[in-house]
Amino acid sequence: MPELSPTGFEVLQAAVRIARDKQIKTLQSLREHLGTLFPARGGDIDQAVAYWAAHVQRTGVPS
Repeated sequence: MPELSPTGFEVLQAAVRIARDKQIKTLQSLREHLGTLFPARGGDIDQAVAYWAAHVQRTGVPS
């Protein structure tokens, strides 16, 4: 599983919350929402998405 920095974890928490609350269906839409919340933190967004994807691949459970 990829490493997750403290700021990556913050972005991951927001990603899960946004995806659930706004019923986000596409990665592009999720990234757009995260980019609005976390401007200039594209690396943290990439890290959070990779971590979440690895979790889903490993467990089969989105969140």
